[in-house]
Amino acid sequence: MSRLVRVEARGLPEVLEILRHMGPASLVMDVEPLVVSWNSPPSRVNDAMLLISNEIRRNVGSVQAIVFATNSRRFRAVLREDPSPVVLVQRAGKPWRRKYAQHLPRPMVVIGDQIFTDGLLAVRLGASFVHVDAGVAMPAWPRVQRLLGRSIQHVIFGSDPSNA
Repeated sequence: MSRLVRVEARGLPEVLEILRHMGPASLVMDVEPLVVSWNSPPSRVNDAMLLISNEIRRNVGSVQAIVFATNSRRFRAVLREDPSPVVLVQRAGKPWRRKYAQHLPRPMVVIGDQIFTDGLLAVRLGASFVHVDAGVAMPAWPRVQRLLGRSIQHVIFGSDPSNA
């Protein structure tokens, strides 16, 4: 079995640079805190996702589809299908549910701040994983998830966090 690719990033500019080198056809991107902060009003998510998806399209020409996935159910968004599909999946059930991403074109990259949810989703999808340090304070449950993720990261990805 080949080792899965995990790359560390800090912020959107670094993520875009990594994606330019990886050349993915599709992305699954965590919503909180990468698109909006945990305490942002739900009304901000649509504009934020469109802004980020447009930035991705401008900088990463290979991307055909973008799925924003969140385990939260507090967001409501209607996104356009042109020029490439942009979809919000609420109550995504990361990492256990993956049906919403199985049909996406390959190669695929999962982008998120949690190894325990986003990293395991990447493993289950056979996708690369860009692990983003959001650099923000976390609510209690995401802090627990971060500890769980740290405890399993070497088993899943090996000892080198940038094994791309």
